[in-house]
Amino acid sequence: MRKTETVMTYDQWEYRFKKALKKTIKQKLNTALQYVAFFILMVGFPLGMIAHWLLFGY
Repeated sequence: MRKTETVMTYDQWEYRFKKALKKTIKQKLNTALQYVAFFILMVGFPLGMIAHWLLFGY
């Protein structure tokens, strides 16, 4: 099966490239925020509880 080539002007290519770049950035940012939230849940809360116990004793 032959792959067809898409012929487009530079303006069309630039528009599609910017759109794809924005989509990629949004996906990467979303993934990074998910990792940060997971880290806070798994590490931040337990350490915060220990720190609270050490500082206030209850």
